[in-house]
Amino acid sequence: MGTLSNIGNSKTKVVLDVDEFGFFNAATQESVGLMRSMNEKEADIAQVVFSVATNRMPVIDYTLPLVRAQTRFFAKLPDDVKIQWSAYFRVFNSQVWALIGFSLLFFPMLLTLMKNKFEKFIGIHSFFGNFVDMLGVYCQQGLPEPPVSVSLRMLYFSILILSLILYAIYSATITSYIAVLKTDLPFSTYDE
Repeated sequence: MGTLSNIGNSKTKVVLDVDEFGFFNAATQESVGLMRSMNEKEADIAQVVFSVATNRMPVIDYTLPLVRAQTRFFAKLPDDVKIQWSAYFRVFNSQVWALIGFSLLFFPMLLTLMKNKFEKFIGIHSFFGNFVDMLGVYCQQGLPEPPVSVSLRMLYFSILILSLILYAIYSATITSYIAVLKTDLPFSTYDE
């Protein structure tokens, strides 16, 4: 209080010298200790470090602290966080992976049949050439030659939309899966 008197260029009179801060008892609806003295207006100023709490707000005015205390919380990180390679495949279940594999085989066959039926080629368009074209569409790369018929354009567009949807779902799921890791922390309570 002497420092406060010197800074404020005033005199202070110590009315109470209380050892405990006090608290508000919710069961009896009464304050004890220094909190009771502040609540009953026995003291105007208290030189003490009160933590800000909602039940103290009506009694204590936290306008300007005289001393700022830093509170730090330290948490020990786990020693190792391992993402296994199988995590990249656990994004989809086995039925979805089987459906993706089936579509990787079905669409090139359909492209081969449609190209041989609707377009005139000097050579036979092979299954593997269409497979590479379809993988290019999956990777959002352009085709070496744009299709002439509308049905082939629609099929390529459908493959592109399907690949974009699969890519978006996979990206969102793998990000969520990797970002929210379930690790065994070295502690489970605050006291540890």
